[in-house]
Amino acid sequence: AMLPDSHAPNALDVFFSFGESTAALAERSARRIAVDASAAALRLAEAKLAGNPSVELVLATLPHEWDRLDVPDGTLDLVVLSETGYYLAEDELCELVTRSCRALAPTGALVLCHWRGPIVGWPLDGDRVHALAARLGMRRLAAFVQDDTLIDVYENGDPGSRKSCFAQWCGEPNQEHAPRPTAKSPQPAKPTEPTVKL
Repeated sequence: AMLPDSHAPNALDVFFSFGESTAALAERSARRIAVDASAAALRLAEAKLAGNPSVELVLATLPHEWDRLDVPDGTLDLVVLSETGYYLAEDELCELVTRSCRALAPTGALVLCHWRGPIVGWPLDGDRVHALAARLGMRRLAAFVQDDTLIDVYENGDPGSRKSCFAQWCGEPNQEHAPRPTAKSPQPAKPTEPTVKL
C-alpha cells in the first residue's frame, strides 16, 4: 500500500529468496526480474512461479555481477531490496543502491524493507542499511517504522545529482528513524511520515 503506483511494468527483486514477494507482486509487472545468489533458492522459486511468463529468474551475486541482469539505465519502474542489505559490506550496499538508482527511470521507486533486530555474523543491521541508503539524497515518498521493521520508499529523481552513499557517514546510528525501543521504554509503532496509499 506504500507504493506510489499500483503498476510497475518493469521491476527488479534483489535477493528474493524463495519467491514469496515476487509471486505476490508479479501481477503488477509486465517484466519482473528476480535475482538471487542461491541456486537452491532459484529452484524453489521456479516451482512457485511456474507458469508466470512475466518473471525472469537470474542467478547472480550483486552488485558484482550486475551485468547479468541485462537492464539498461533508466528503464526500471521499481527496485525492491527486502531483507537483503545485512549480507553486504557497506561499500557493496552503496554500489548496489547506486546501480539500482541508475537503472531506475526518474519516476521509478526504490523500496527498502528490513528487520531491526540483531543480526549475528553479518556486516550490517537494518537501521544501518537504511541510514546508508538515505545518504544518497533521493526524495523519500513514504516511511514506516515499527519496533522490528523499517520500510522506506524513495523516488529516484535525477541520478546525475546523486550524492555518495558514504557522505557524512561516520558510523553513527541512523538519524532518519527513531531508535529501536528498549524493554524499559516501549514505543508505539507509528509511521514517521504519511504513507502513500494506492
